[in-house]
Amino acid sequence: MRERPAVLKTVAVLCGLVGCGGDDTAERYITDVPAPFAAVTVDERVWVAAADELVGLDLTELSVTDRSPLPARPSGVFVLDGVVWTTSWEGARPIGVAGVGAAAASSDRLHDSLAIVEGRVFAIRDGGLYELDPDTGDELALVTLPAPVTGGEQIVSPTPLVTDGSSLWLTVADGGTSRLARLDPIAGTFDRDVRIPDATTSAVLVGDRLWIADRRGELLSIDTVTGEPQEVASGFPKGETILDDGPSLFAGDDGTLWALDQPAQTVSQLDPTTGAVVATSQLRYRPSSMAVTATELVFANASDDRITVLARSELEPPT
Repeated sequence: MRERPAVLKTVAVLCGLVGCGGDDTAERYITDVPAPFAAVTVDERVWVAAADELVGLDLTELSVTDRSPLPARPSGVFVLDGVVWTTSWEGARPIGVAGVGAAAASSDRLHDSLAIVEGRVFAIRDGGLYELDPDTGDELALVTLPAPVTGGEQIVSPTPLVTDGSSLWLTVADGGTSRLARLDPIAGTFDRDVRIPDATTSAVLVGDRLWIADRRGELLSIDTVTGEPQEVASGFPKGETILDDGPSLFAGDDGTLWALDQPAQTVSQLDPTTGAVVATSQLRYRPSSMAVTATELVFANASDDRITVLARSELEPPT
């Protein structure tokens, strides 16, 4: 990975000097990374996809430590076994921030989501589930879906793929209904089928529970061992408008669960067993994505051309 000196501007926000949407005194900013749209963590380091490059951050110094070029018009960023991958019209490809050299892929196919299980990479494209070459990102095969429940046309929804260590969970739309299916990649069989809300756009795994959220902020958790769903009566801080068509749930490597309400500009830590709000904070700028470290939350704010860094300790219990 090539490195170059980075000249960053940081902004100290004091509510007595600058108008704040909530108590923003603890927020810190990086403002010389244009159009940051996604943030991920690799071994406690945060990387942000911004325009045509992937930048590594030093959260203490609020500086850029590494830069790596991205393909034209990247659409998504995923971490697969410690390696950052991006999706774009050039296809899916590993970037190599964890010591693996970037491998060019030019499939001219846009994938909605990527996940790795048992060393095998899977992706969603045009309603189908594909296995990809783990070194190049080239498509190897189209995965046969389970038999449809209603007899209608069956497609894979772009809800994020989730792995639980040995299997892959995906959302299948069938005749106007949505269901979670679990694939055993070794056997090539599906052995779970759980009805879920049709507007589901976000999914993460915390412990042995799979958490999903729809665009209206409704939560549902599913026991990955039994496949039993658990409705959550309250928890996600619902905004006045529906959520952006993007990720609203995030998981920390320490087993924490986080909810991001983009229109309301609110971040909350949720109890990973009940979904109840543990702590929350109002953000000054509208976030597009977030990454979680052991001590910090990092937000990519695409519409405001800045990255927000907020200590987890600054969140407060809900009133």
